[in-house]
Amino acid sequence: DNAPEPPVPDTGCPVKDNEMSLLNGVVKITELDHSGVPSDWVELYNDGSNTVDLSGWIFKDNDDTHCAVLPAGTSIAAGAYFVFDRESFDFGLGGSADAARLWDADGKVVDAFAWTAGAPAPQSHAVCDGQ
Repeated sequence: DNAPEPPVPDTGCPVKDNEMSLLNGVVKITELDHSGVPSDWVELYNDGSNTVDLSGWIFKDNDDTHCAVLPAGTSIAAGAYFVFDRESFDFGLGGSADAARLWDADGKVVDAFAWTAGAPAPQSHAVCDGQ
């Protein structure tokens, strides 16, 4: 089995040790709203069978200077959803083209989702729904 490794997705940020890490793993960006009405928000889903500690996980849009770190004690139970909004990440998601990118506390890419100008809000990330 000398199959080549799958390419690392271009999220605009370095991937530690050039690994895909948890990409397509248990915590996924499932939905987001970038309309700003009443506030931008992002929904994560834990598809695993254990609680995942989100402490120190990093969320960014397509601008690397827009960075939010999830606070200590933040977790998501197995089979549960976790929603955080603009108050949590202190920057807006673009109403036109932008991205939602997530890293774990070790700096490994967890998930990334981008949309183009004119995309309706809210957006569902179909890959996260197992499609």
